[in-house]
Amino acid sequence: MTRHLFPMTFAAALFTVGTACGPTYYDAGSDVETEEESPATVGGTYAGGGGGTSGGGAGTTPGGTTGAGGTQSGTSTGGTSGGADCTWSGFNVAGAYAWLDDADPTKGLFVYQAYNTDSGPYDLMEIQSYQGAPYNGPSEPGLFSLDGTNFADCGLCVMLFADCDEGYCDKVFYADEGEVEVVEMAGVGEPFDAILHDVVLKEVRINETTWESTPIPGGETWCLDGHSLSAVPDRMQ
Repeated sequence: MTRHLFPMTFAAALFTVGTACGPTYYDAGSDVETEEESPATVGGTYAGGGGGTSGGGAGTTPGGTTGAGGTQSGTSTGGTSGGADCTWSGFNVAGAYAWLDDADPTKGLFVYQAYNTDSGPYDLMEIQSYQGAPYNGPSEPGLFSLDGTNFADCGLCVMLFADCDEGYCDKVFYADEGEVEVVEMAGVGEPFDAILHDVVLKEVRINETTWESTPIPGGETWCLDGHSLSAVPDRMQ
């Protein structure tokens, strides 16, 4: 099963939900530029997000603009989460949706996405579950560790794309610490609910051949703890 990077897909759905699209996936901080395999249709059921957007202070935040009143997703605190130093923490969810590709029930792909504003630039949180062998990502409730995982072979992958506009994102973060508590997960049309515990995402580069995620020396970190995620997945067509 190939790996997927979805920020362009989400950007199209953000403004025209349910529109068929053939996106280019791009991560400006990595080796990845294009991936031809793409979903034909996106646009799951929106779930009410908590917090919406908030006015940013002076300075630049991921997904935001420089100066007072910019869009702010994470908060630059320099704090800690589970012992980790955090460049950014928190995520203000303006809306979220999910979909499931279960055409082959032995190798399903579940994707959850949340965004922090309904206009660009925006930040995008994404969870992917590569269900079935060989990755064996979750398809039902449970507590799942992210410790030591890599995008090349993760069954449950937690990512965050920062400062995205028209499908292009300045930075990508990958979580290799923490846990995801899946509270509800039963398939298309059924609620998906999860909670993030002490999740630490690191700024990475992704190799387009091997899909290996490599932390950038001196790169930023984004910490999420106690964040609830909710959506009702549609079927990818």
